Amino acid sequence: MEQAVEKVREALVNVEIQKARCNVYSNYTGRIYPAKNSEIRAAIAKQVMNPVKWEQIQQILYRKHRDYTFPTFVELGPGRQLGAMLLQTSKKAYKYYEHFSC
Repeated sequence: MEQAVEKVREALVNVEIQKARCNVYSNYTGRIYPAKNSEIRAAIAKQVMNPVKWEQIQQILYRKHRDYTFPTFVELGPGRQLGAMLLQTSKKAYKYYEHFSC
């Protein structure tokens, strides 16, 4: 796995990271990505070898928006695994789920 991490690190060197227009949560830390590009690259590389903190991210969003409309949950990619997990965790939040295949 360490080789995979190194390949991701190498690939990210040439990736332009732009300032996010919305909160983007890291699967590695479960928190919003930091502002520094070097820290973003490090977190992306580390998530290759670490568990995804999807449930922790959901809990943060629920606490943050308890009295408000749930944020839109967007899943990008070929599958709908995160949507299925969201449905099991909160049917109310699932109403705000959108999937886009790439």
